[in-house]
Amino acid sequence: VAAPAPAPQPVEETKTFTLTSDVLFDFGKATLKPAGVTALSQLYNQIQTLQMNDKSIVVYVYTDRIGSDGYNLKLSQDRAKSVSDFLVAKGLSATRITAVGKGEADPVSPASCNAIKAKPQLIVCLAADRRVSIEVKGSKTVVVK
Repeated sequence: VAAPAPAPQPVEETKTFTLTSDVLFDFGKATLKPAGVTALSQLYNQIQTLQMNDKSIVVYVYTDRIGSDGYNLKLSQDRAKSVSDFLVAKGLSATRITAVGKGEADPVSPASCNAIKAKPQLIVCLAADRRVSIEVKGSKTVVVK
């Protein structure tokens, strides 16, 4: 007698997409640029192709350290709202998206940026810190063998 086929099991999955803020926004601004609209449209299409149930999305936005902590936190929150509003306008459920501005937390730029004094060069050096990370969580049903 053959054993019954195993029942499908839900498995939690997380997929993270990261975009540079410079593609999405002008420096110090929270309004999407045309290139940002294109990039987020492509990202939306990728999210739609994920074979996940009950998708929830968190948009994390980071700034560089130029400017005050308060300014950077507000800028990151405004940018996170711009991204989430765009994704909702494309068709994602507003109840499943959370926008989180992280300000200048978790910098990823090289330590060599610390020696740069000229603002134009510093802006270029700190570009990696200005980023948008979109985390998509959901469940997949898989048959465990």
